[in-house]
Amino acid sequence: VVSKFLPASISSKMATIKVRNTAEGLGPDVLRALQRQSPSGKLYQRWLVEYAGEEGVDEGGLLIDLFSKAFPHLRAAQGTRRLFEAPTPDEEVEVLLPLADADWEAAFPRGVPLEPPSAGAAASSSGSSGGGGGGGARKRQRTAAAAEESVPVEEALSLCGRLLAKALIEGSSCCVDDALPMYVLEYLVTDNVESLDTIGGALAAMEATRPGQARLYRLLLAPGGVAHLEGVYDGALKECDLIESPSRPDVTSTHANALVTEETKQEAVLRAVRHQLFSERRRSLEALKEGFQGVDQPRSGTAASQQFGCYNFQHLLASLPPMDIALRLRGQPVRGGGDVWSHLRFVRHDIEFKAEGETKMLPAPEDKYGLVQAWLERLVCDDPDRGGFKREELRDFVHFCTSRKTFRAFVAHDPARDDIVVRVYAPPPGRGYCPTASTCNRELQLPCGYADAAALSRGVREALQNHRCNEAHEGGASFAFQ
Repeated sequence: VVSKFLPASISSKMATIKVRNTAEGLGPDVLRALQRQSPSGKLYQRWLVEYAGEEGVDEGGLLIDLFSKAFPHLRAAQGTRRLFEAPTPDEEVEVLLPLADADWEAAFPRGVPLEPPSAGAAASSSGSSGGGGGGGARKRQRTAAAAEESVPVEEALSLCGRLLAKALIEGSSCCVDDALPMYVLEYLVTDNVESLDTIGGALAAMEATRPGQARLYRLLLAPGGVAHLEGVYDGALKECDLIESPSRPDVTSTHANALVTEETKQEAVLRAVRHQLFSERRRSLEALKEGFQGVDQPRSGTAASQQFGCYNFQHLLASLPPMDIALRLRGQPVRGGGDVWSHLRFVRHDIEFKAEGETKMLPAPEDKYGLVQAWLERLVCDDPDRGGFKREELRDFVHFCTSRKTFRAFVAHDPARDDIVVRVYAPPPGRGYCPTASTCNRELQLPCGYADAAALSRGVREALQNHRCNEAHEGGASFAFQ
C-alpha cells in the first residue's frame, strides 16, 4: 500500500547516513539523521548507510542492519533508554510502554541527549571545582554545549515515530524491533485505541505490558472476585485501587473513589486499563503519532512541499488491521527449524575464488556437499534435546545471515529477497573452517572441511557465539536493563 504511493522521482534519490556503530552512538545518530531530513517528506529519499570507521559498502545489508538495531540501541543507550518504561524486576515482557507524561521532567531534566556521554568530559568536570573563574567558565561552556546536543522529550519521541514511518517507506526488506504494544500501532494508524474498549483487548494489552496487573484484573472479573479482593485490600474496593500508580496527582477522575461492585467491575477494569495505557501517556503517544504522520510537512505554497510532497499515509493504512502493520514493520517471526530450513537454498561452489591474490574458496566435492547439507539440516531441524538449535539460536542464525531476526512478510515468495543462500565450499589447505556471511547477499559461506556433524555444529555455534558477543559489545543485542 505504501509503495504504491511513493513518488518515483523522490524514491530514486539517495541520502547518505553516517552513524557510529556503537552502543551509545547508533541510536542518537539515527535520530539526528531523521532530524536533519526536514521537511519530513525527504524520508522518501533512499538511505545509503555508512558506519564510521568501518569499510563496509552498503548494498542493502547495512541498511537492513541499521533498522534492526535502531530501537534496541535506543532502549539500551544511556541517554535514550528512559524514553521507554522498564518492566518491574519480577515481570518478563517483550513489549515496552512509551514514557508516562508525568515522568518526562524527572527522566530528562535537560532534555534527551543526542550525543553519547564523554568519559573525558566527565573526568574534567569532576576535577574543575578549583582553579578560579576559568574553571567555572569552562563548565558553563560544557553545559551550554550539552544543551545544544539535547532535544525535548516530545521531539525525541516524534523522531521515534518518524523512524517507524521510514521503515515502512524503505520497504519490506527492512524491519524494526520497536517493542511497542499493539494498541500503540493501532493509535498511530487509526487515530483511536478501540481495542482497549473491549475487555478482551484491554486484558490482552495489560498482559503484554503489565502481567501482574492483568492477573489482578482476571481475579476481579472471576465470579465473586470483588469479595475476594476486598479481603486482600482489607476493606471496600475502590477504582483507584485498580491503578498501579494511584499516588500520582494526575491519577484522579470522577470514578477514582467509586466503589467497585460485581455489577460495575468490568467497566472499572476498562477505565483502569485505559488510564494506565493511554491517558497517563497521551502526550508521548501524540508525539509518536506526529512523527509518524509527518506533521512538519509543508502542505502548500512552498517549493519544499512541491518538491517533496507529503508522506502522511495514515489514511492509506487505516483500513489495514494493526496486526498487518506490525507484521510489515517487524517481519514474520521465526516459528521453528522447519521454517528456517524452508528459507535455505544450497549452492555448491564450483570455482576457485581469489581475493587480493590469495585463494579464499575452492570447489566443494560432491560427496562433501551432500554431507554438509544433511548435517546442517539436522542442526536446524532437530529438537534441542537431540542437538538441534534452540529457538533463540534459530533467530541468531537468521540474524547472522541476514542482519535481521525475522523473515520478510510477503504475499509472493521472492527468492532474491527471501532465500538464504548457503554456499558450500572447500577451504584452502591451512585455513580454518569458520562459517562467514554476506548479509547484503543473504549468503552463508559454509566450509565443507568438517569431519562429522558434531564438528559442523561446533563450528556454526562458535560463529553464532562470536556474533552475539559482537552485538552485545555494540549494544544492540538486548535491553540495557535486562
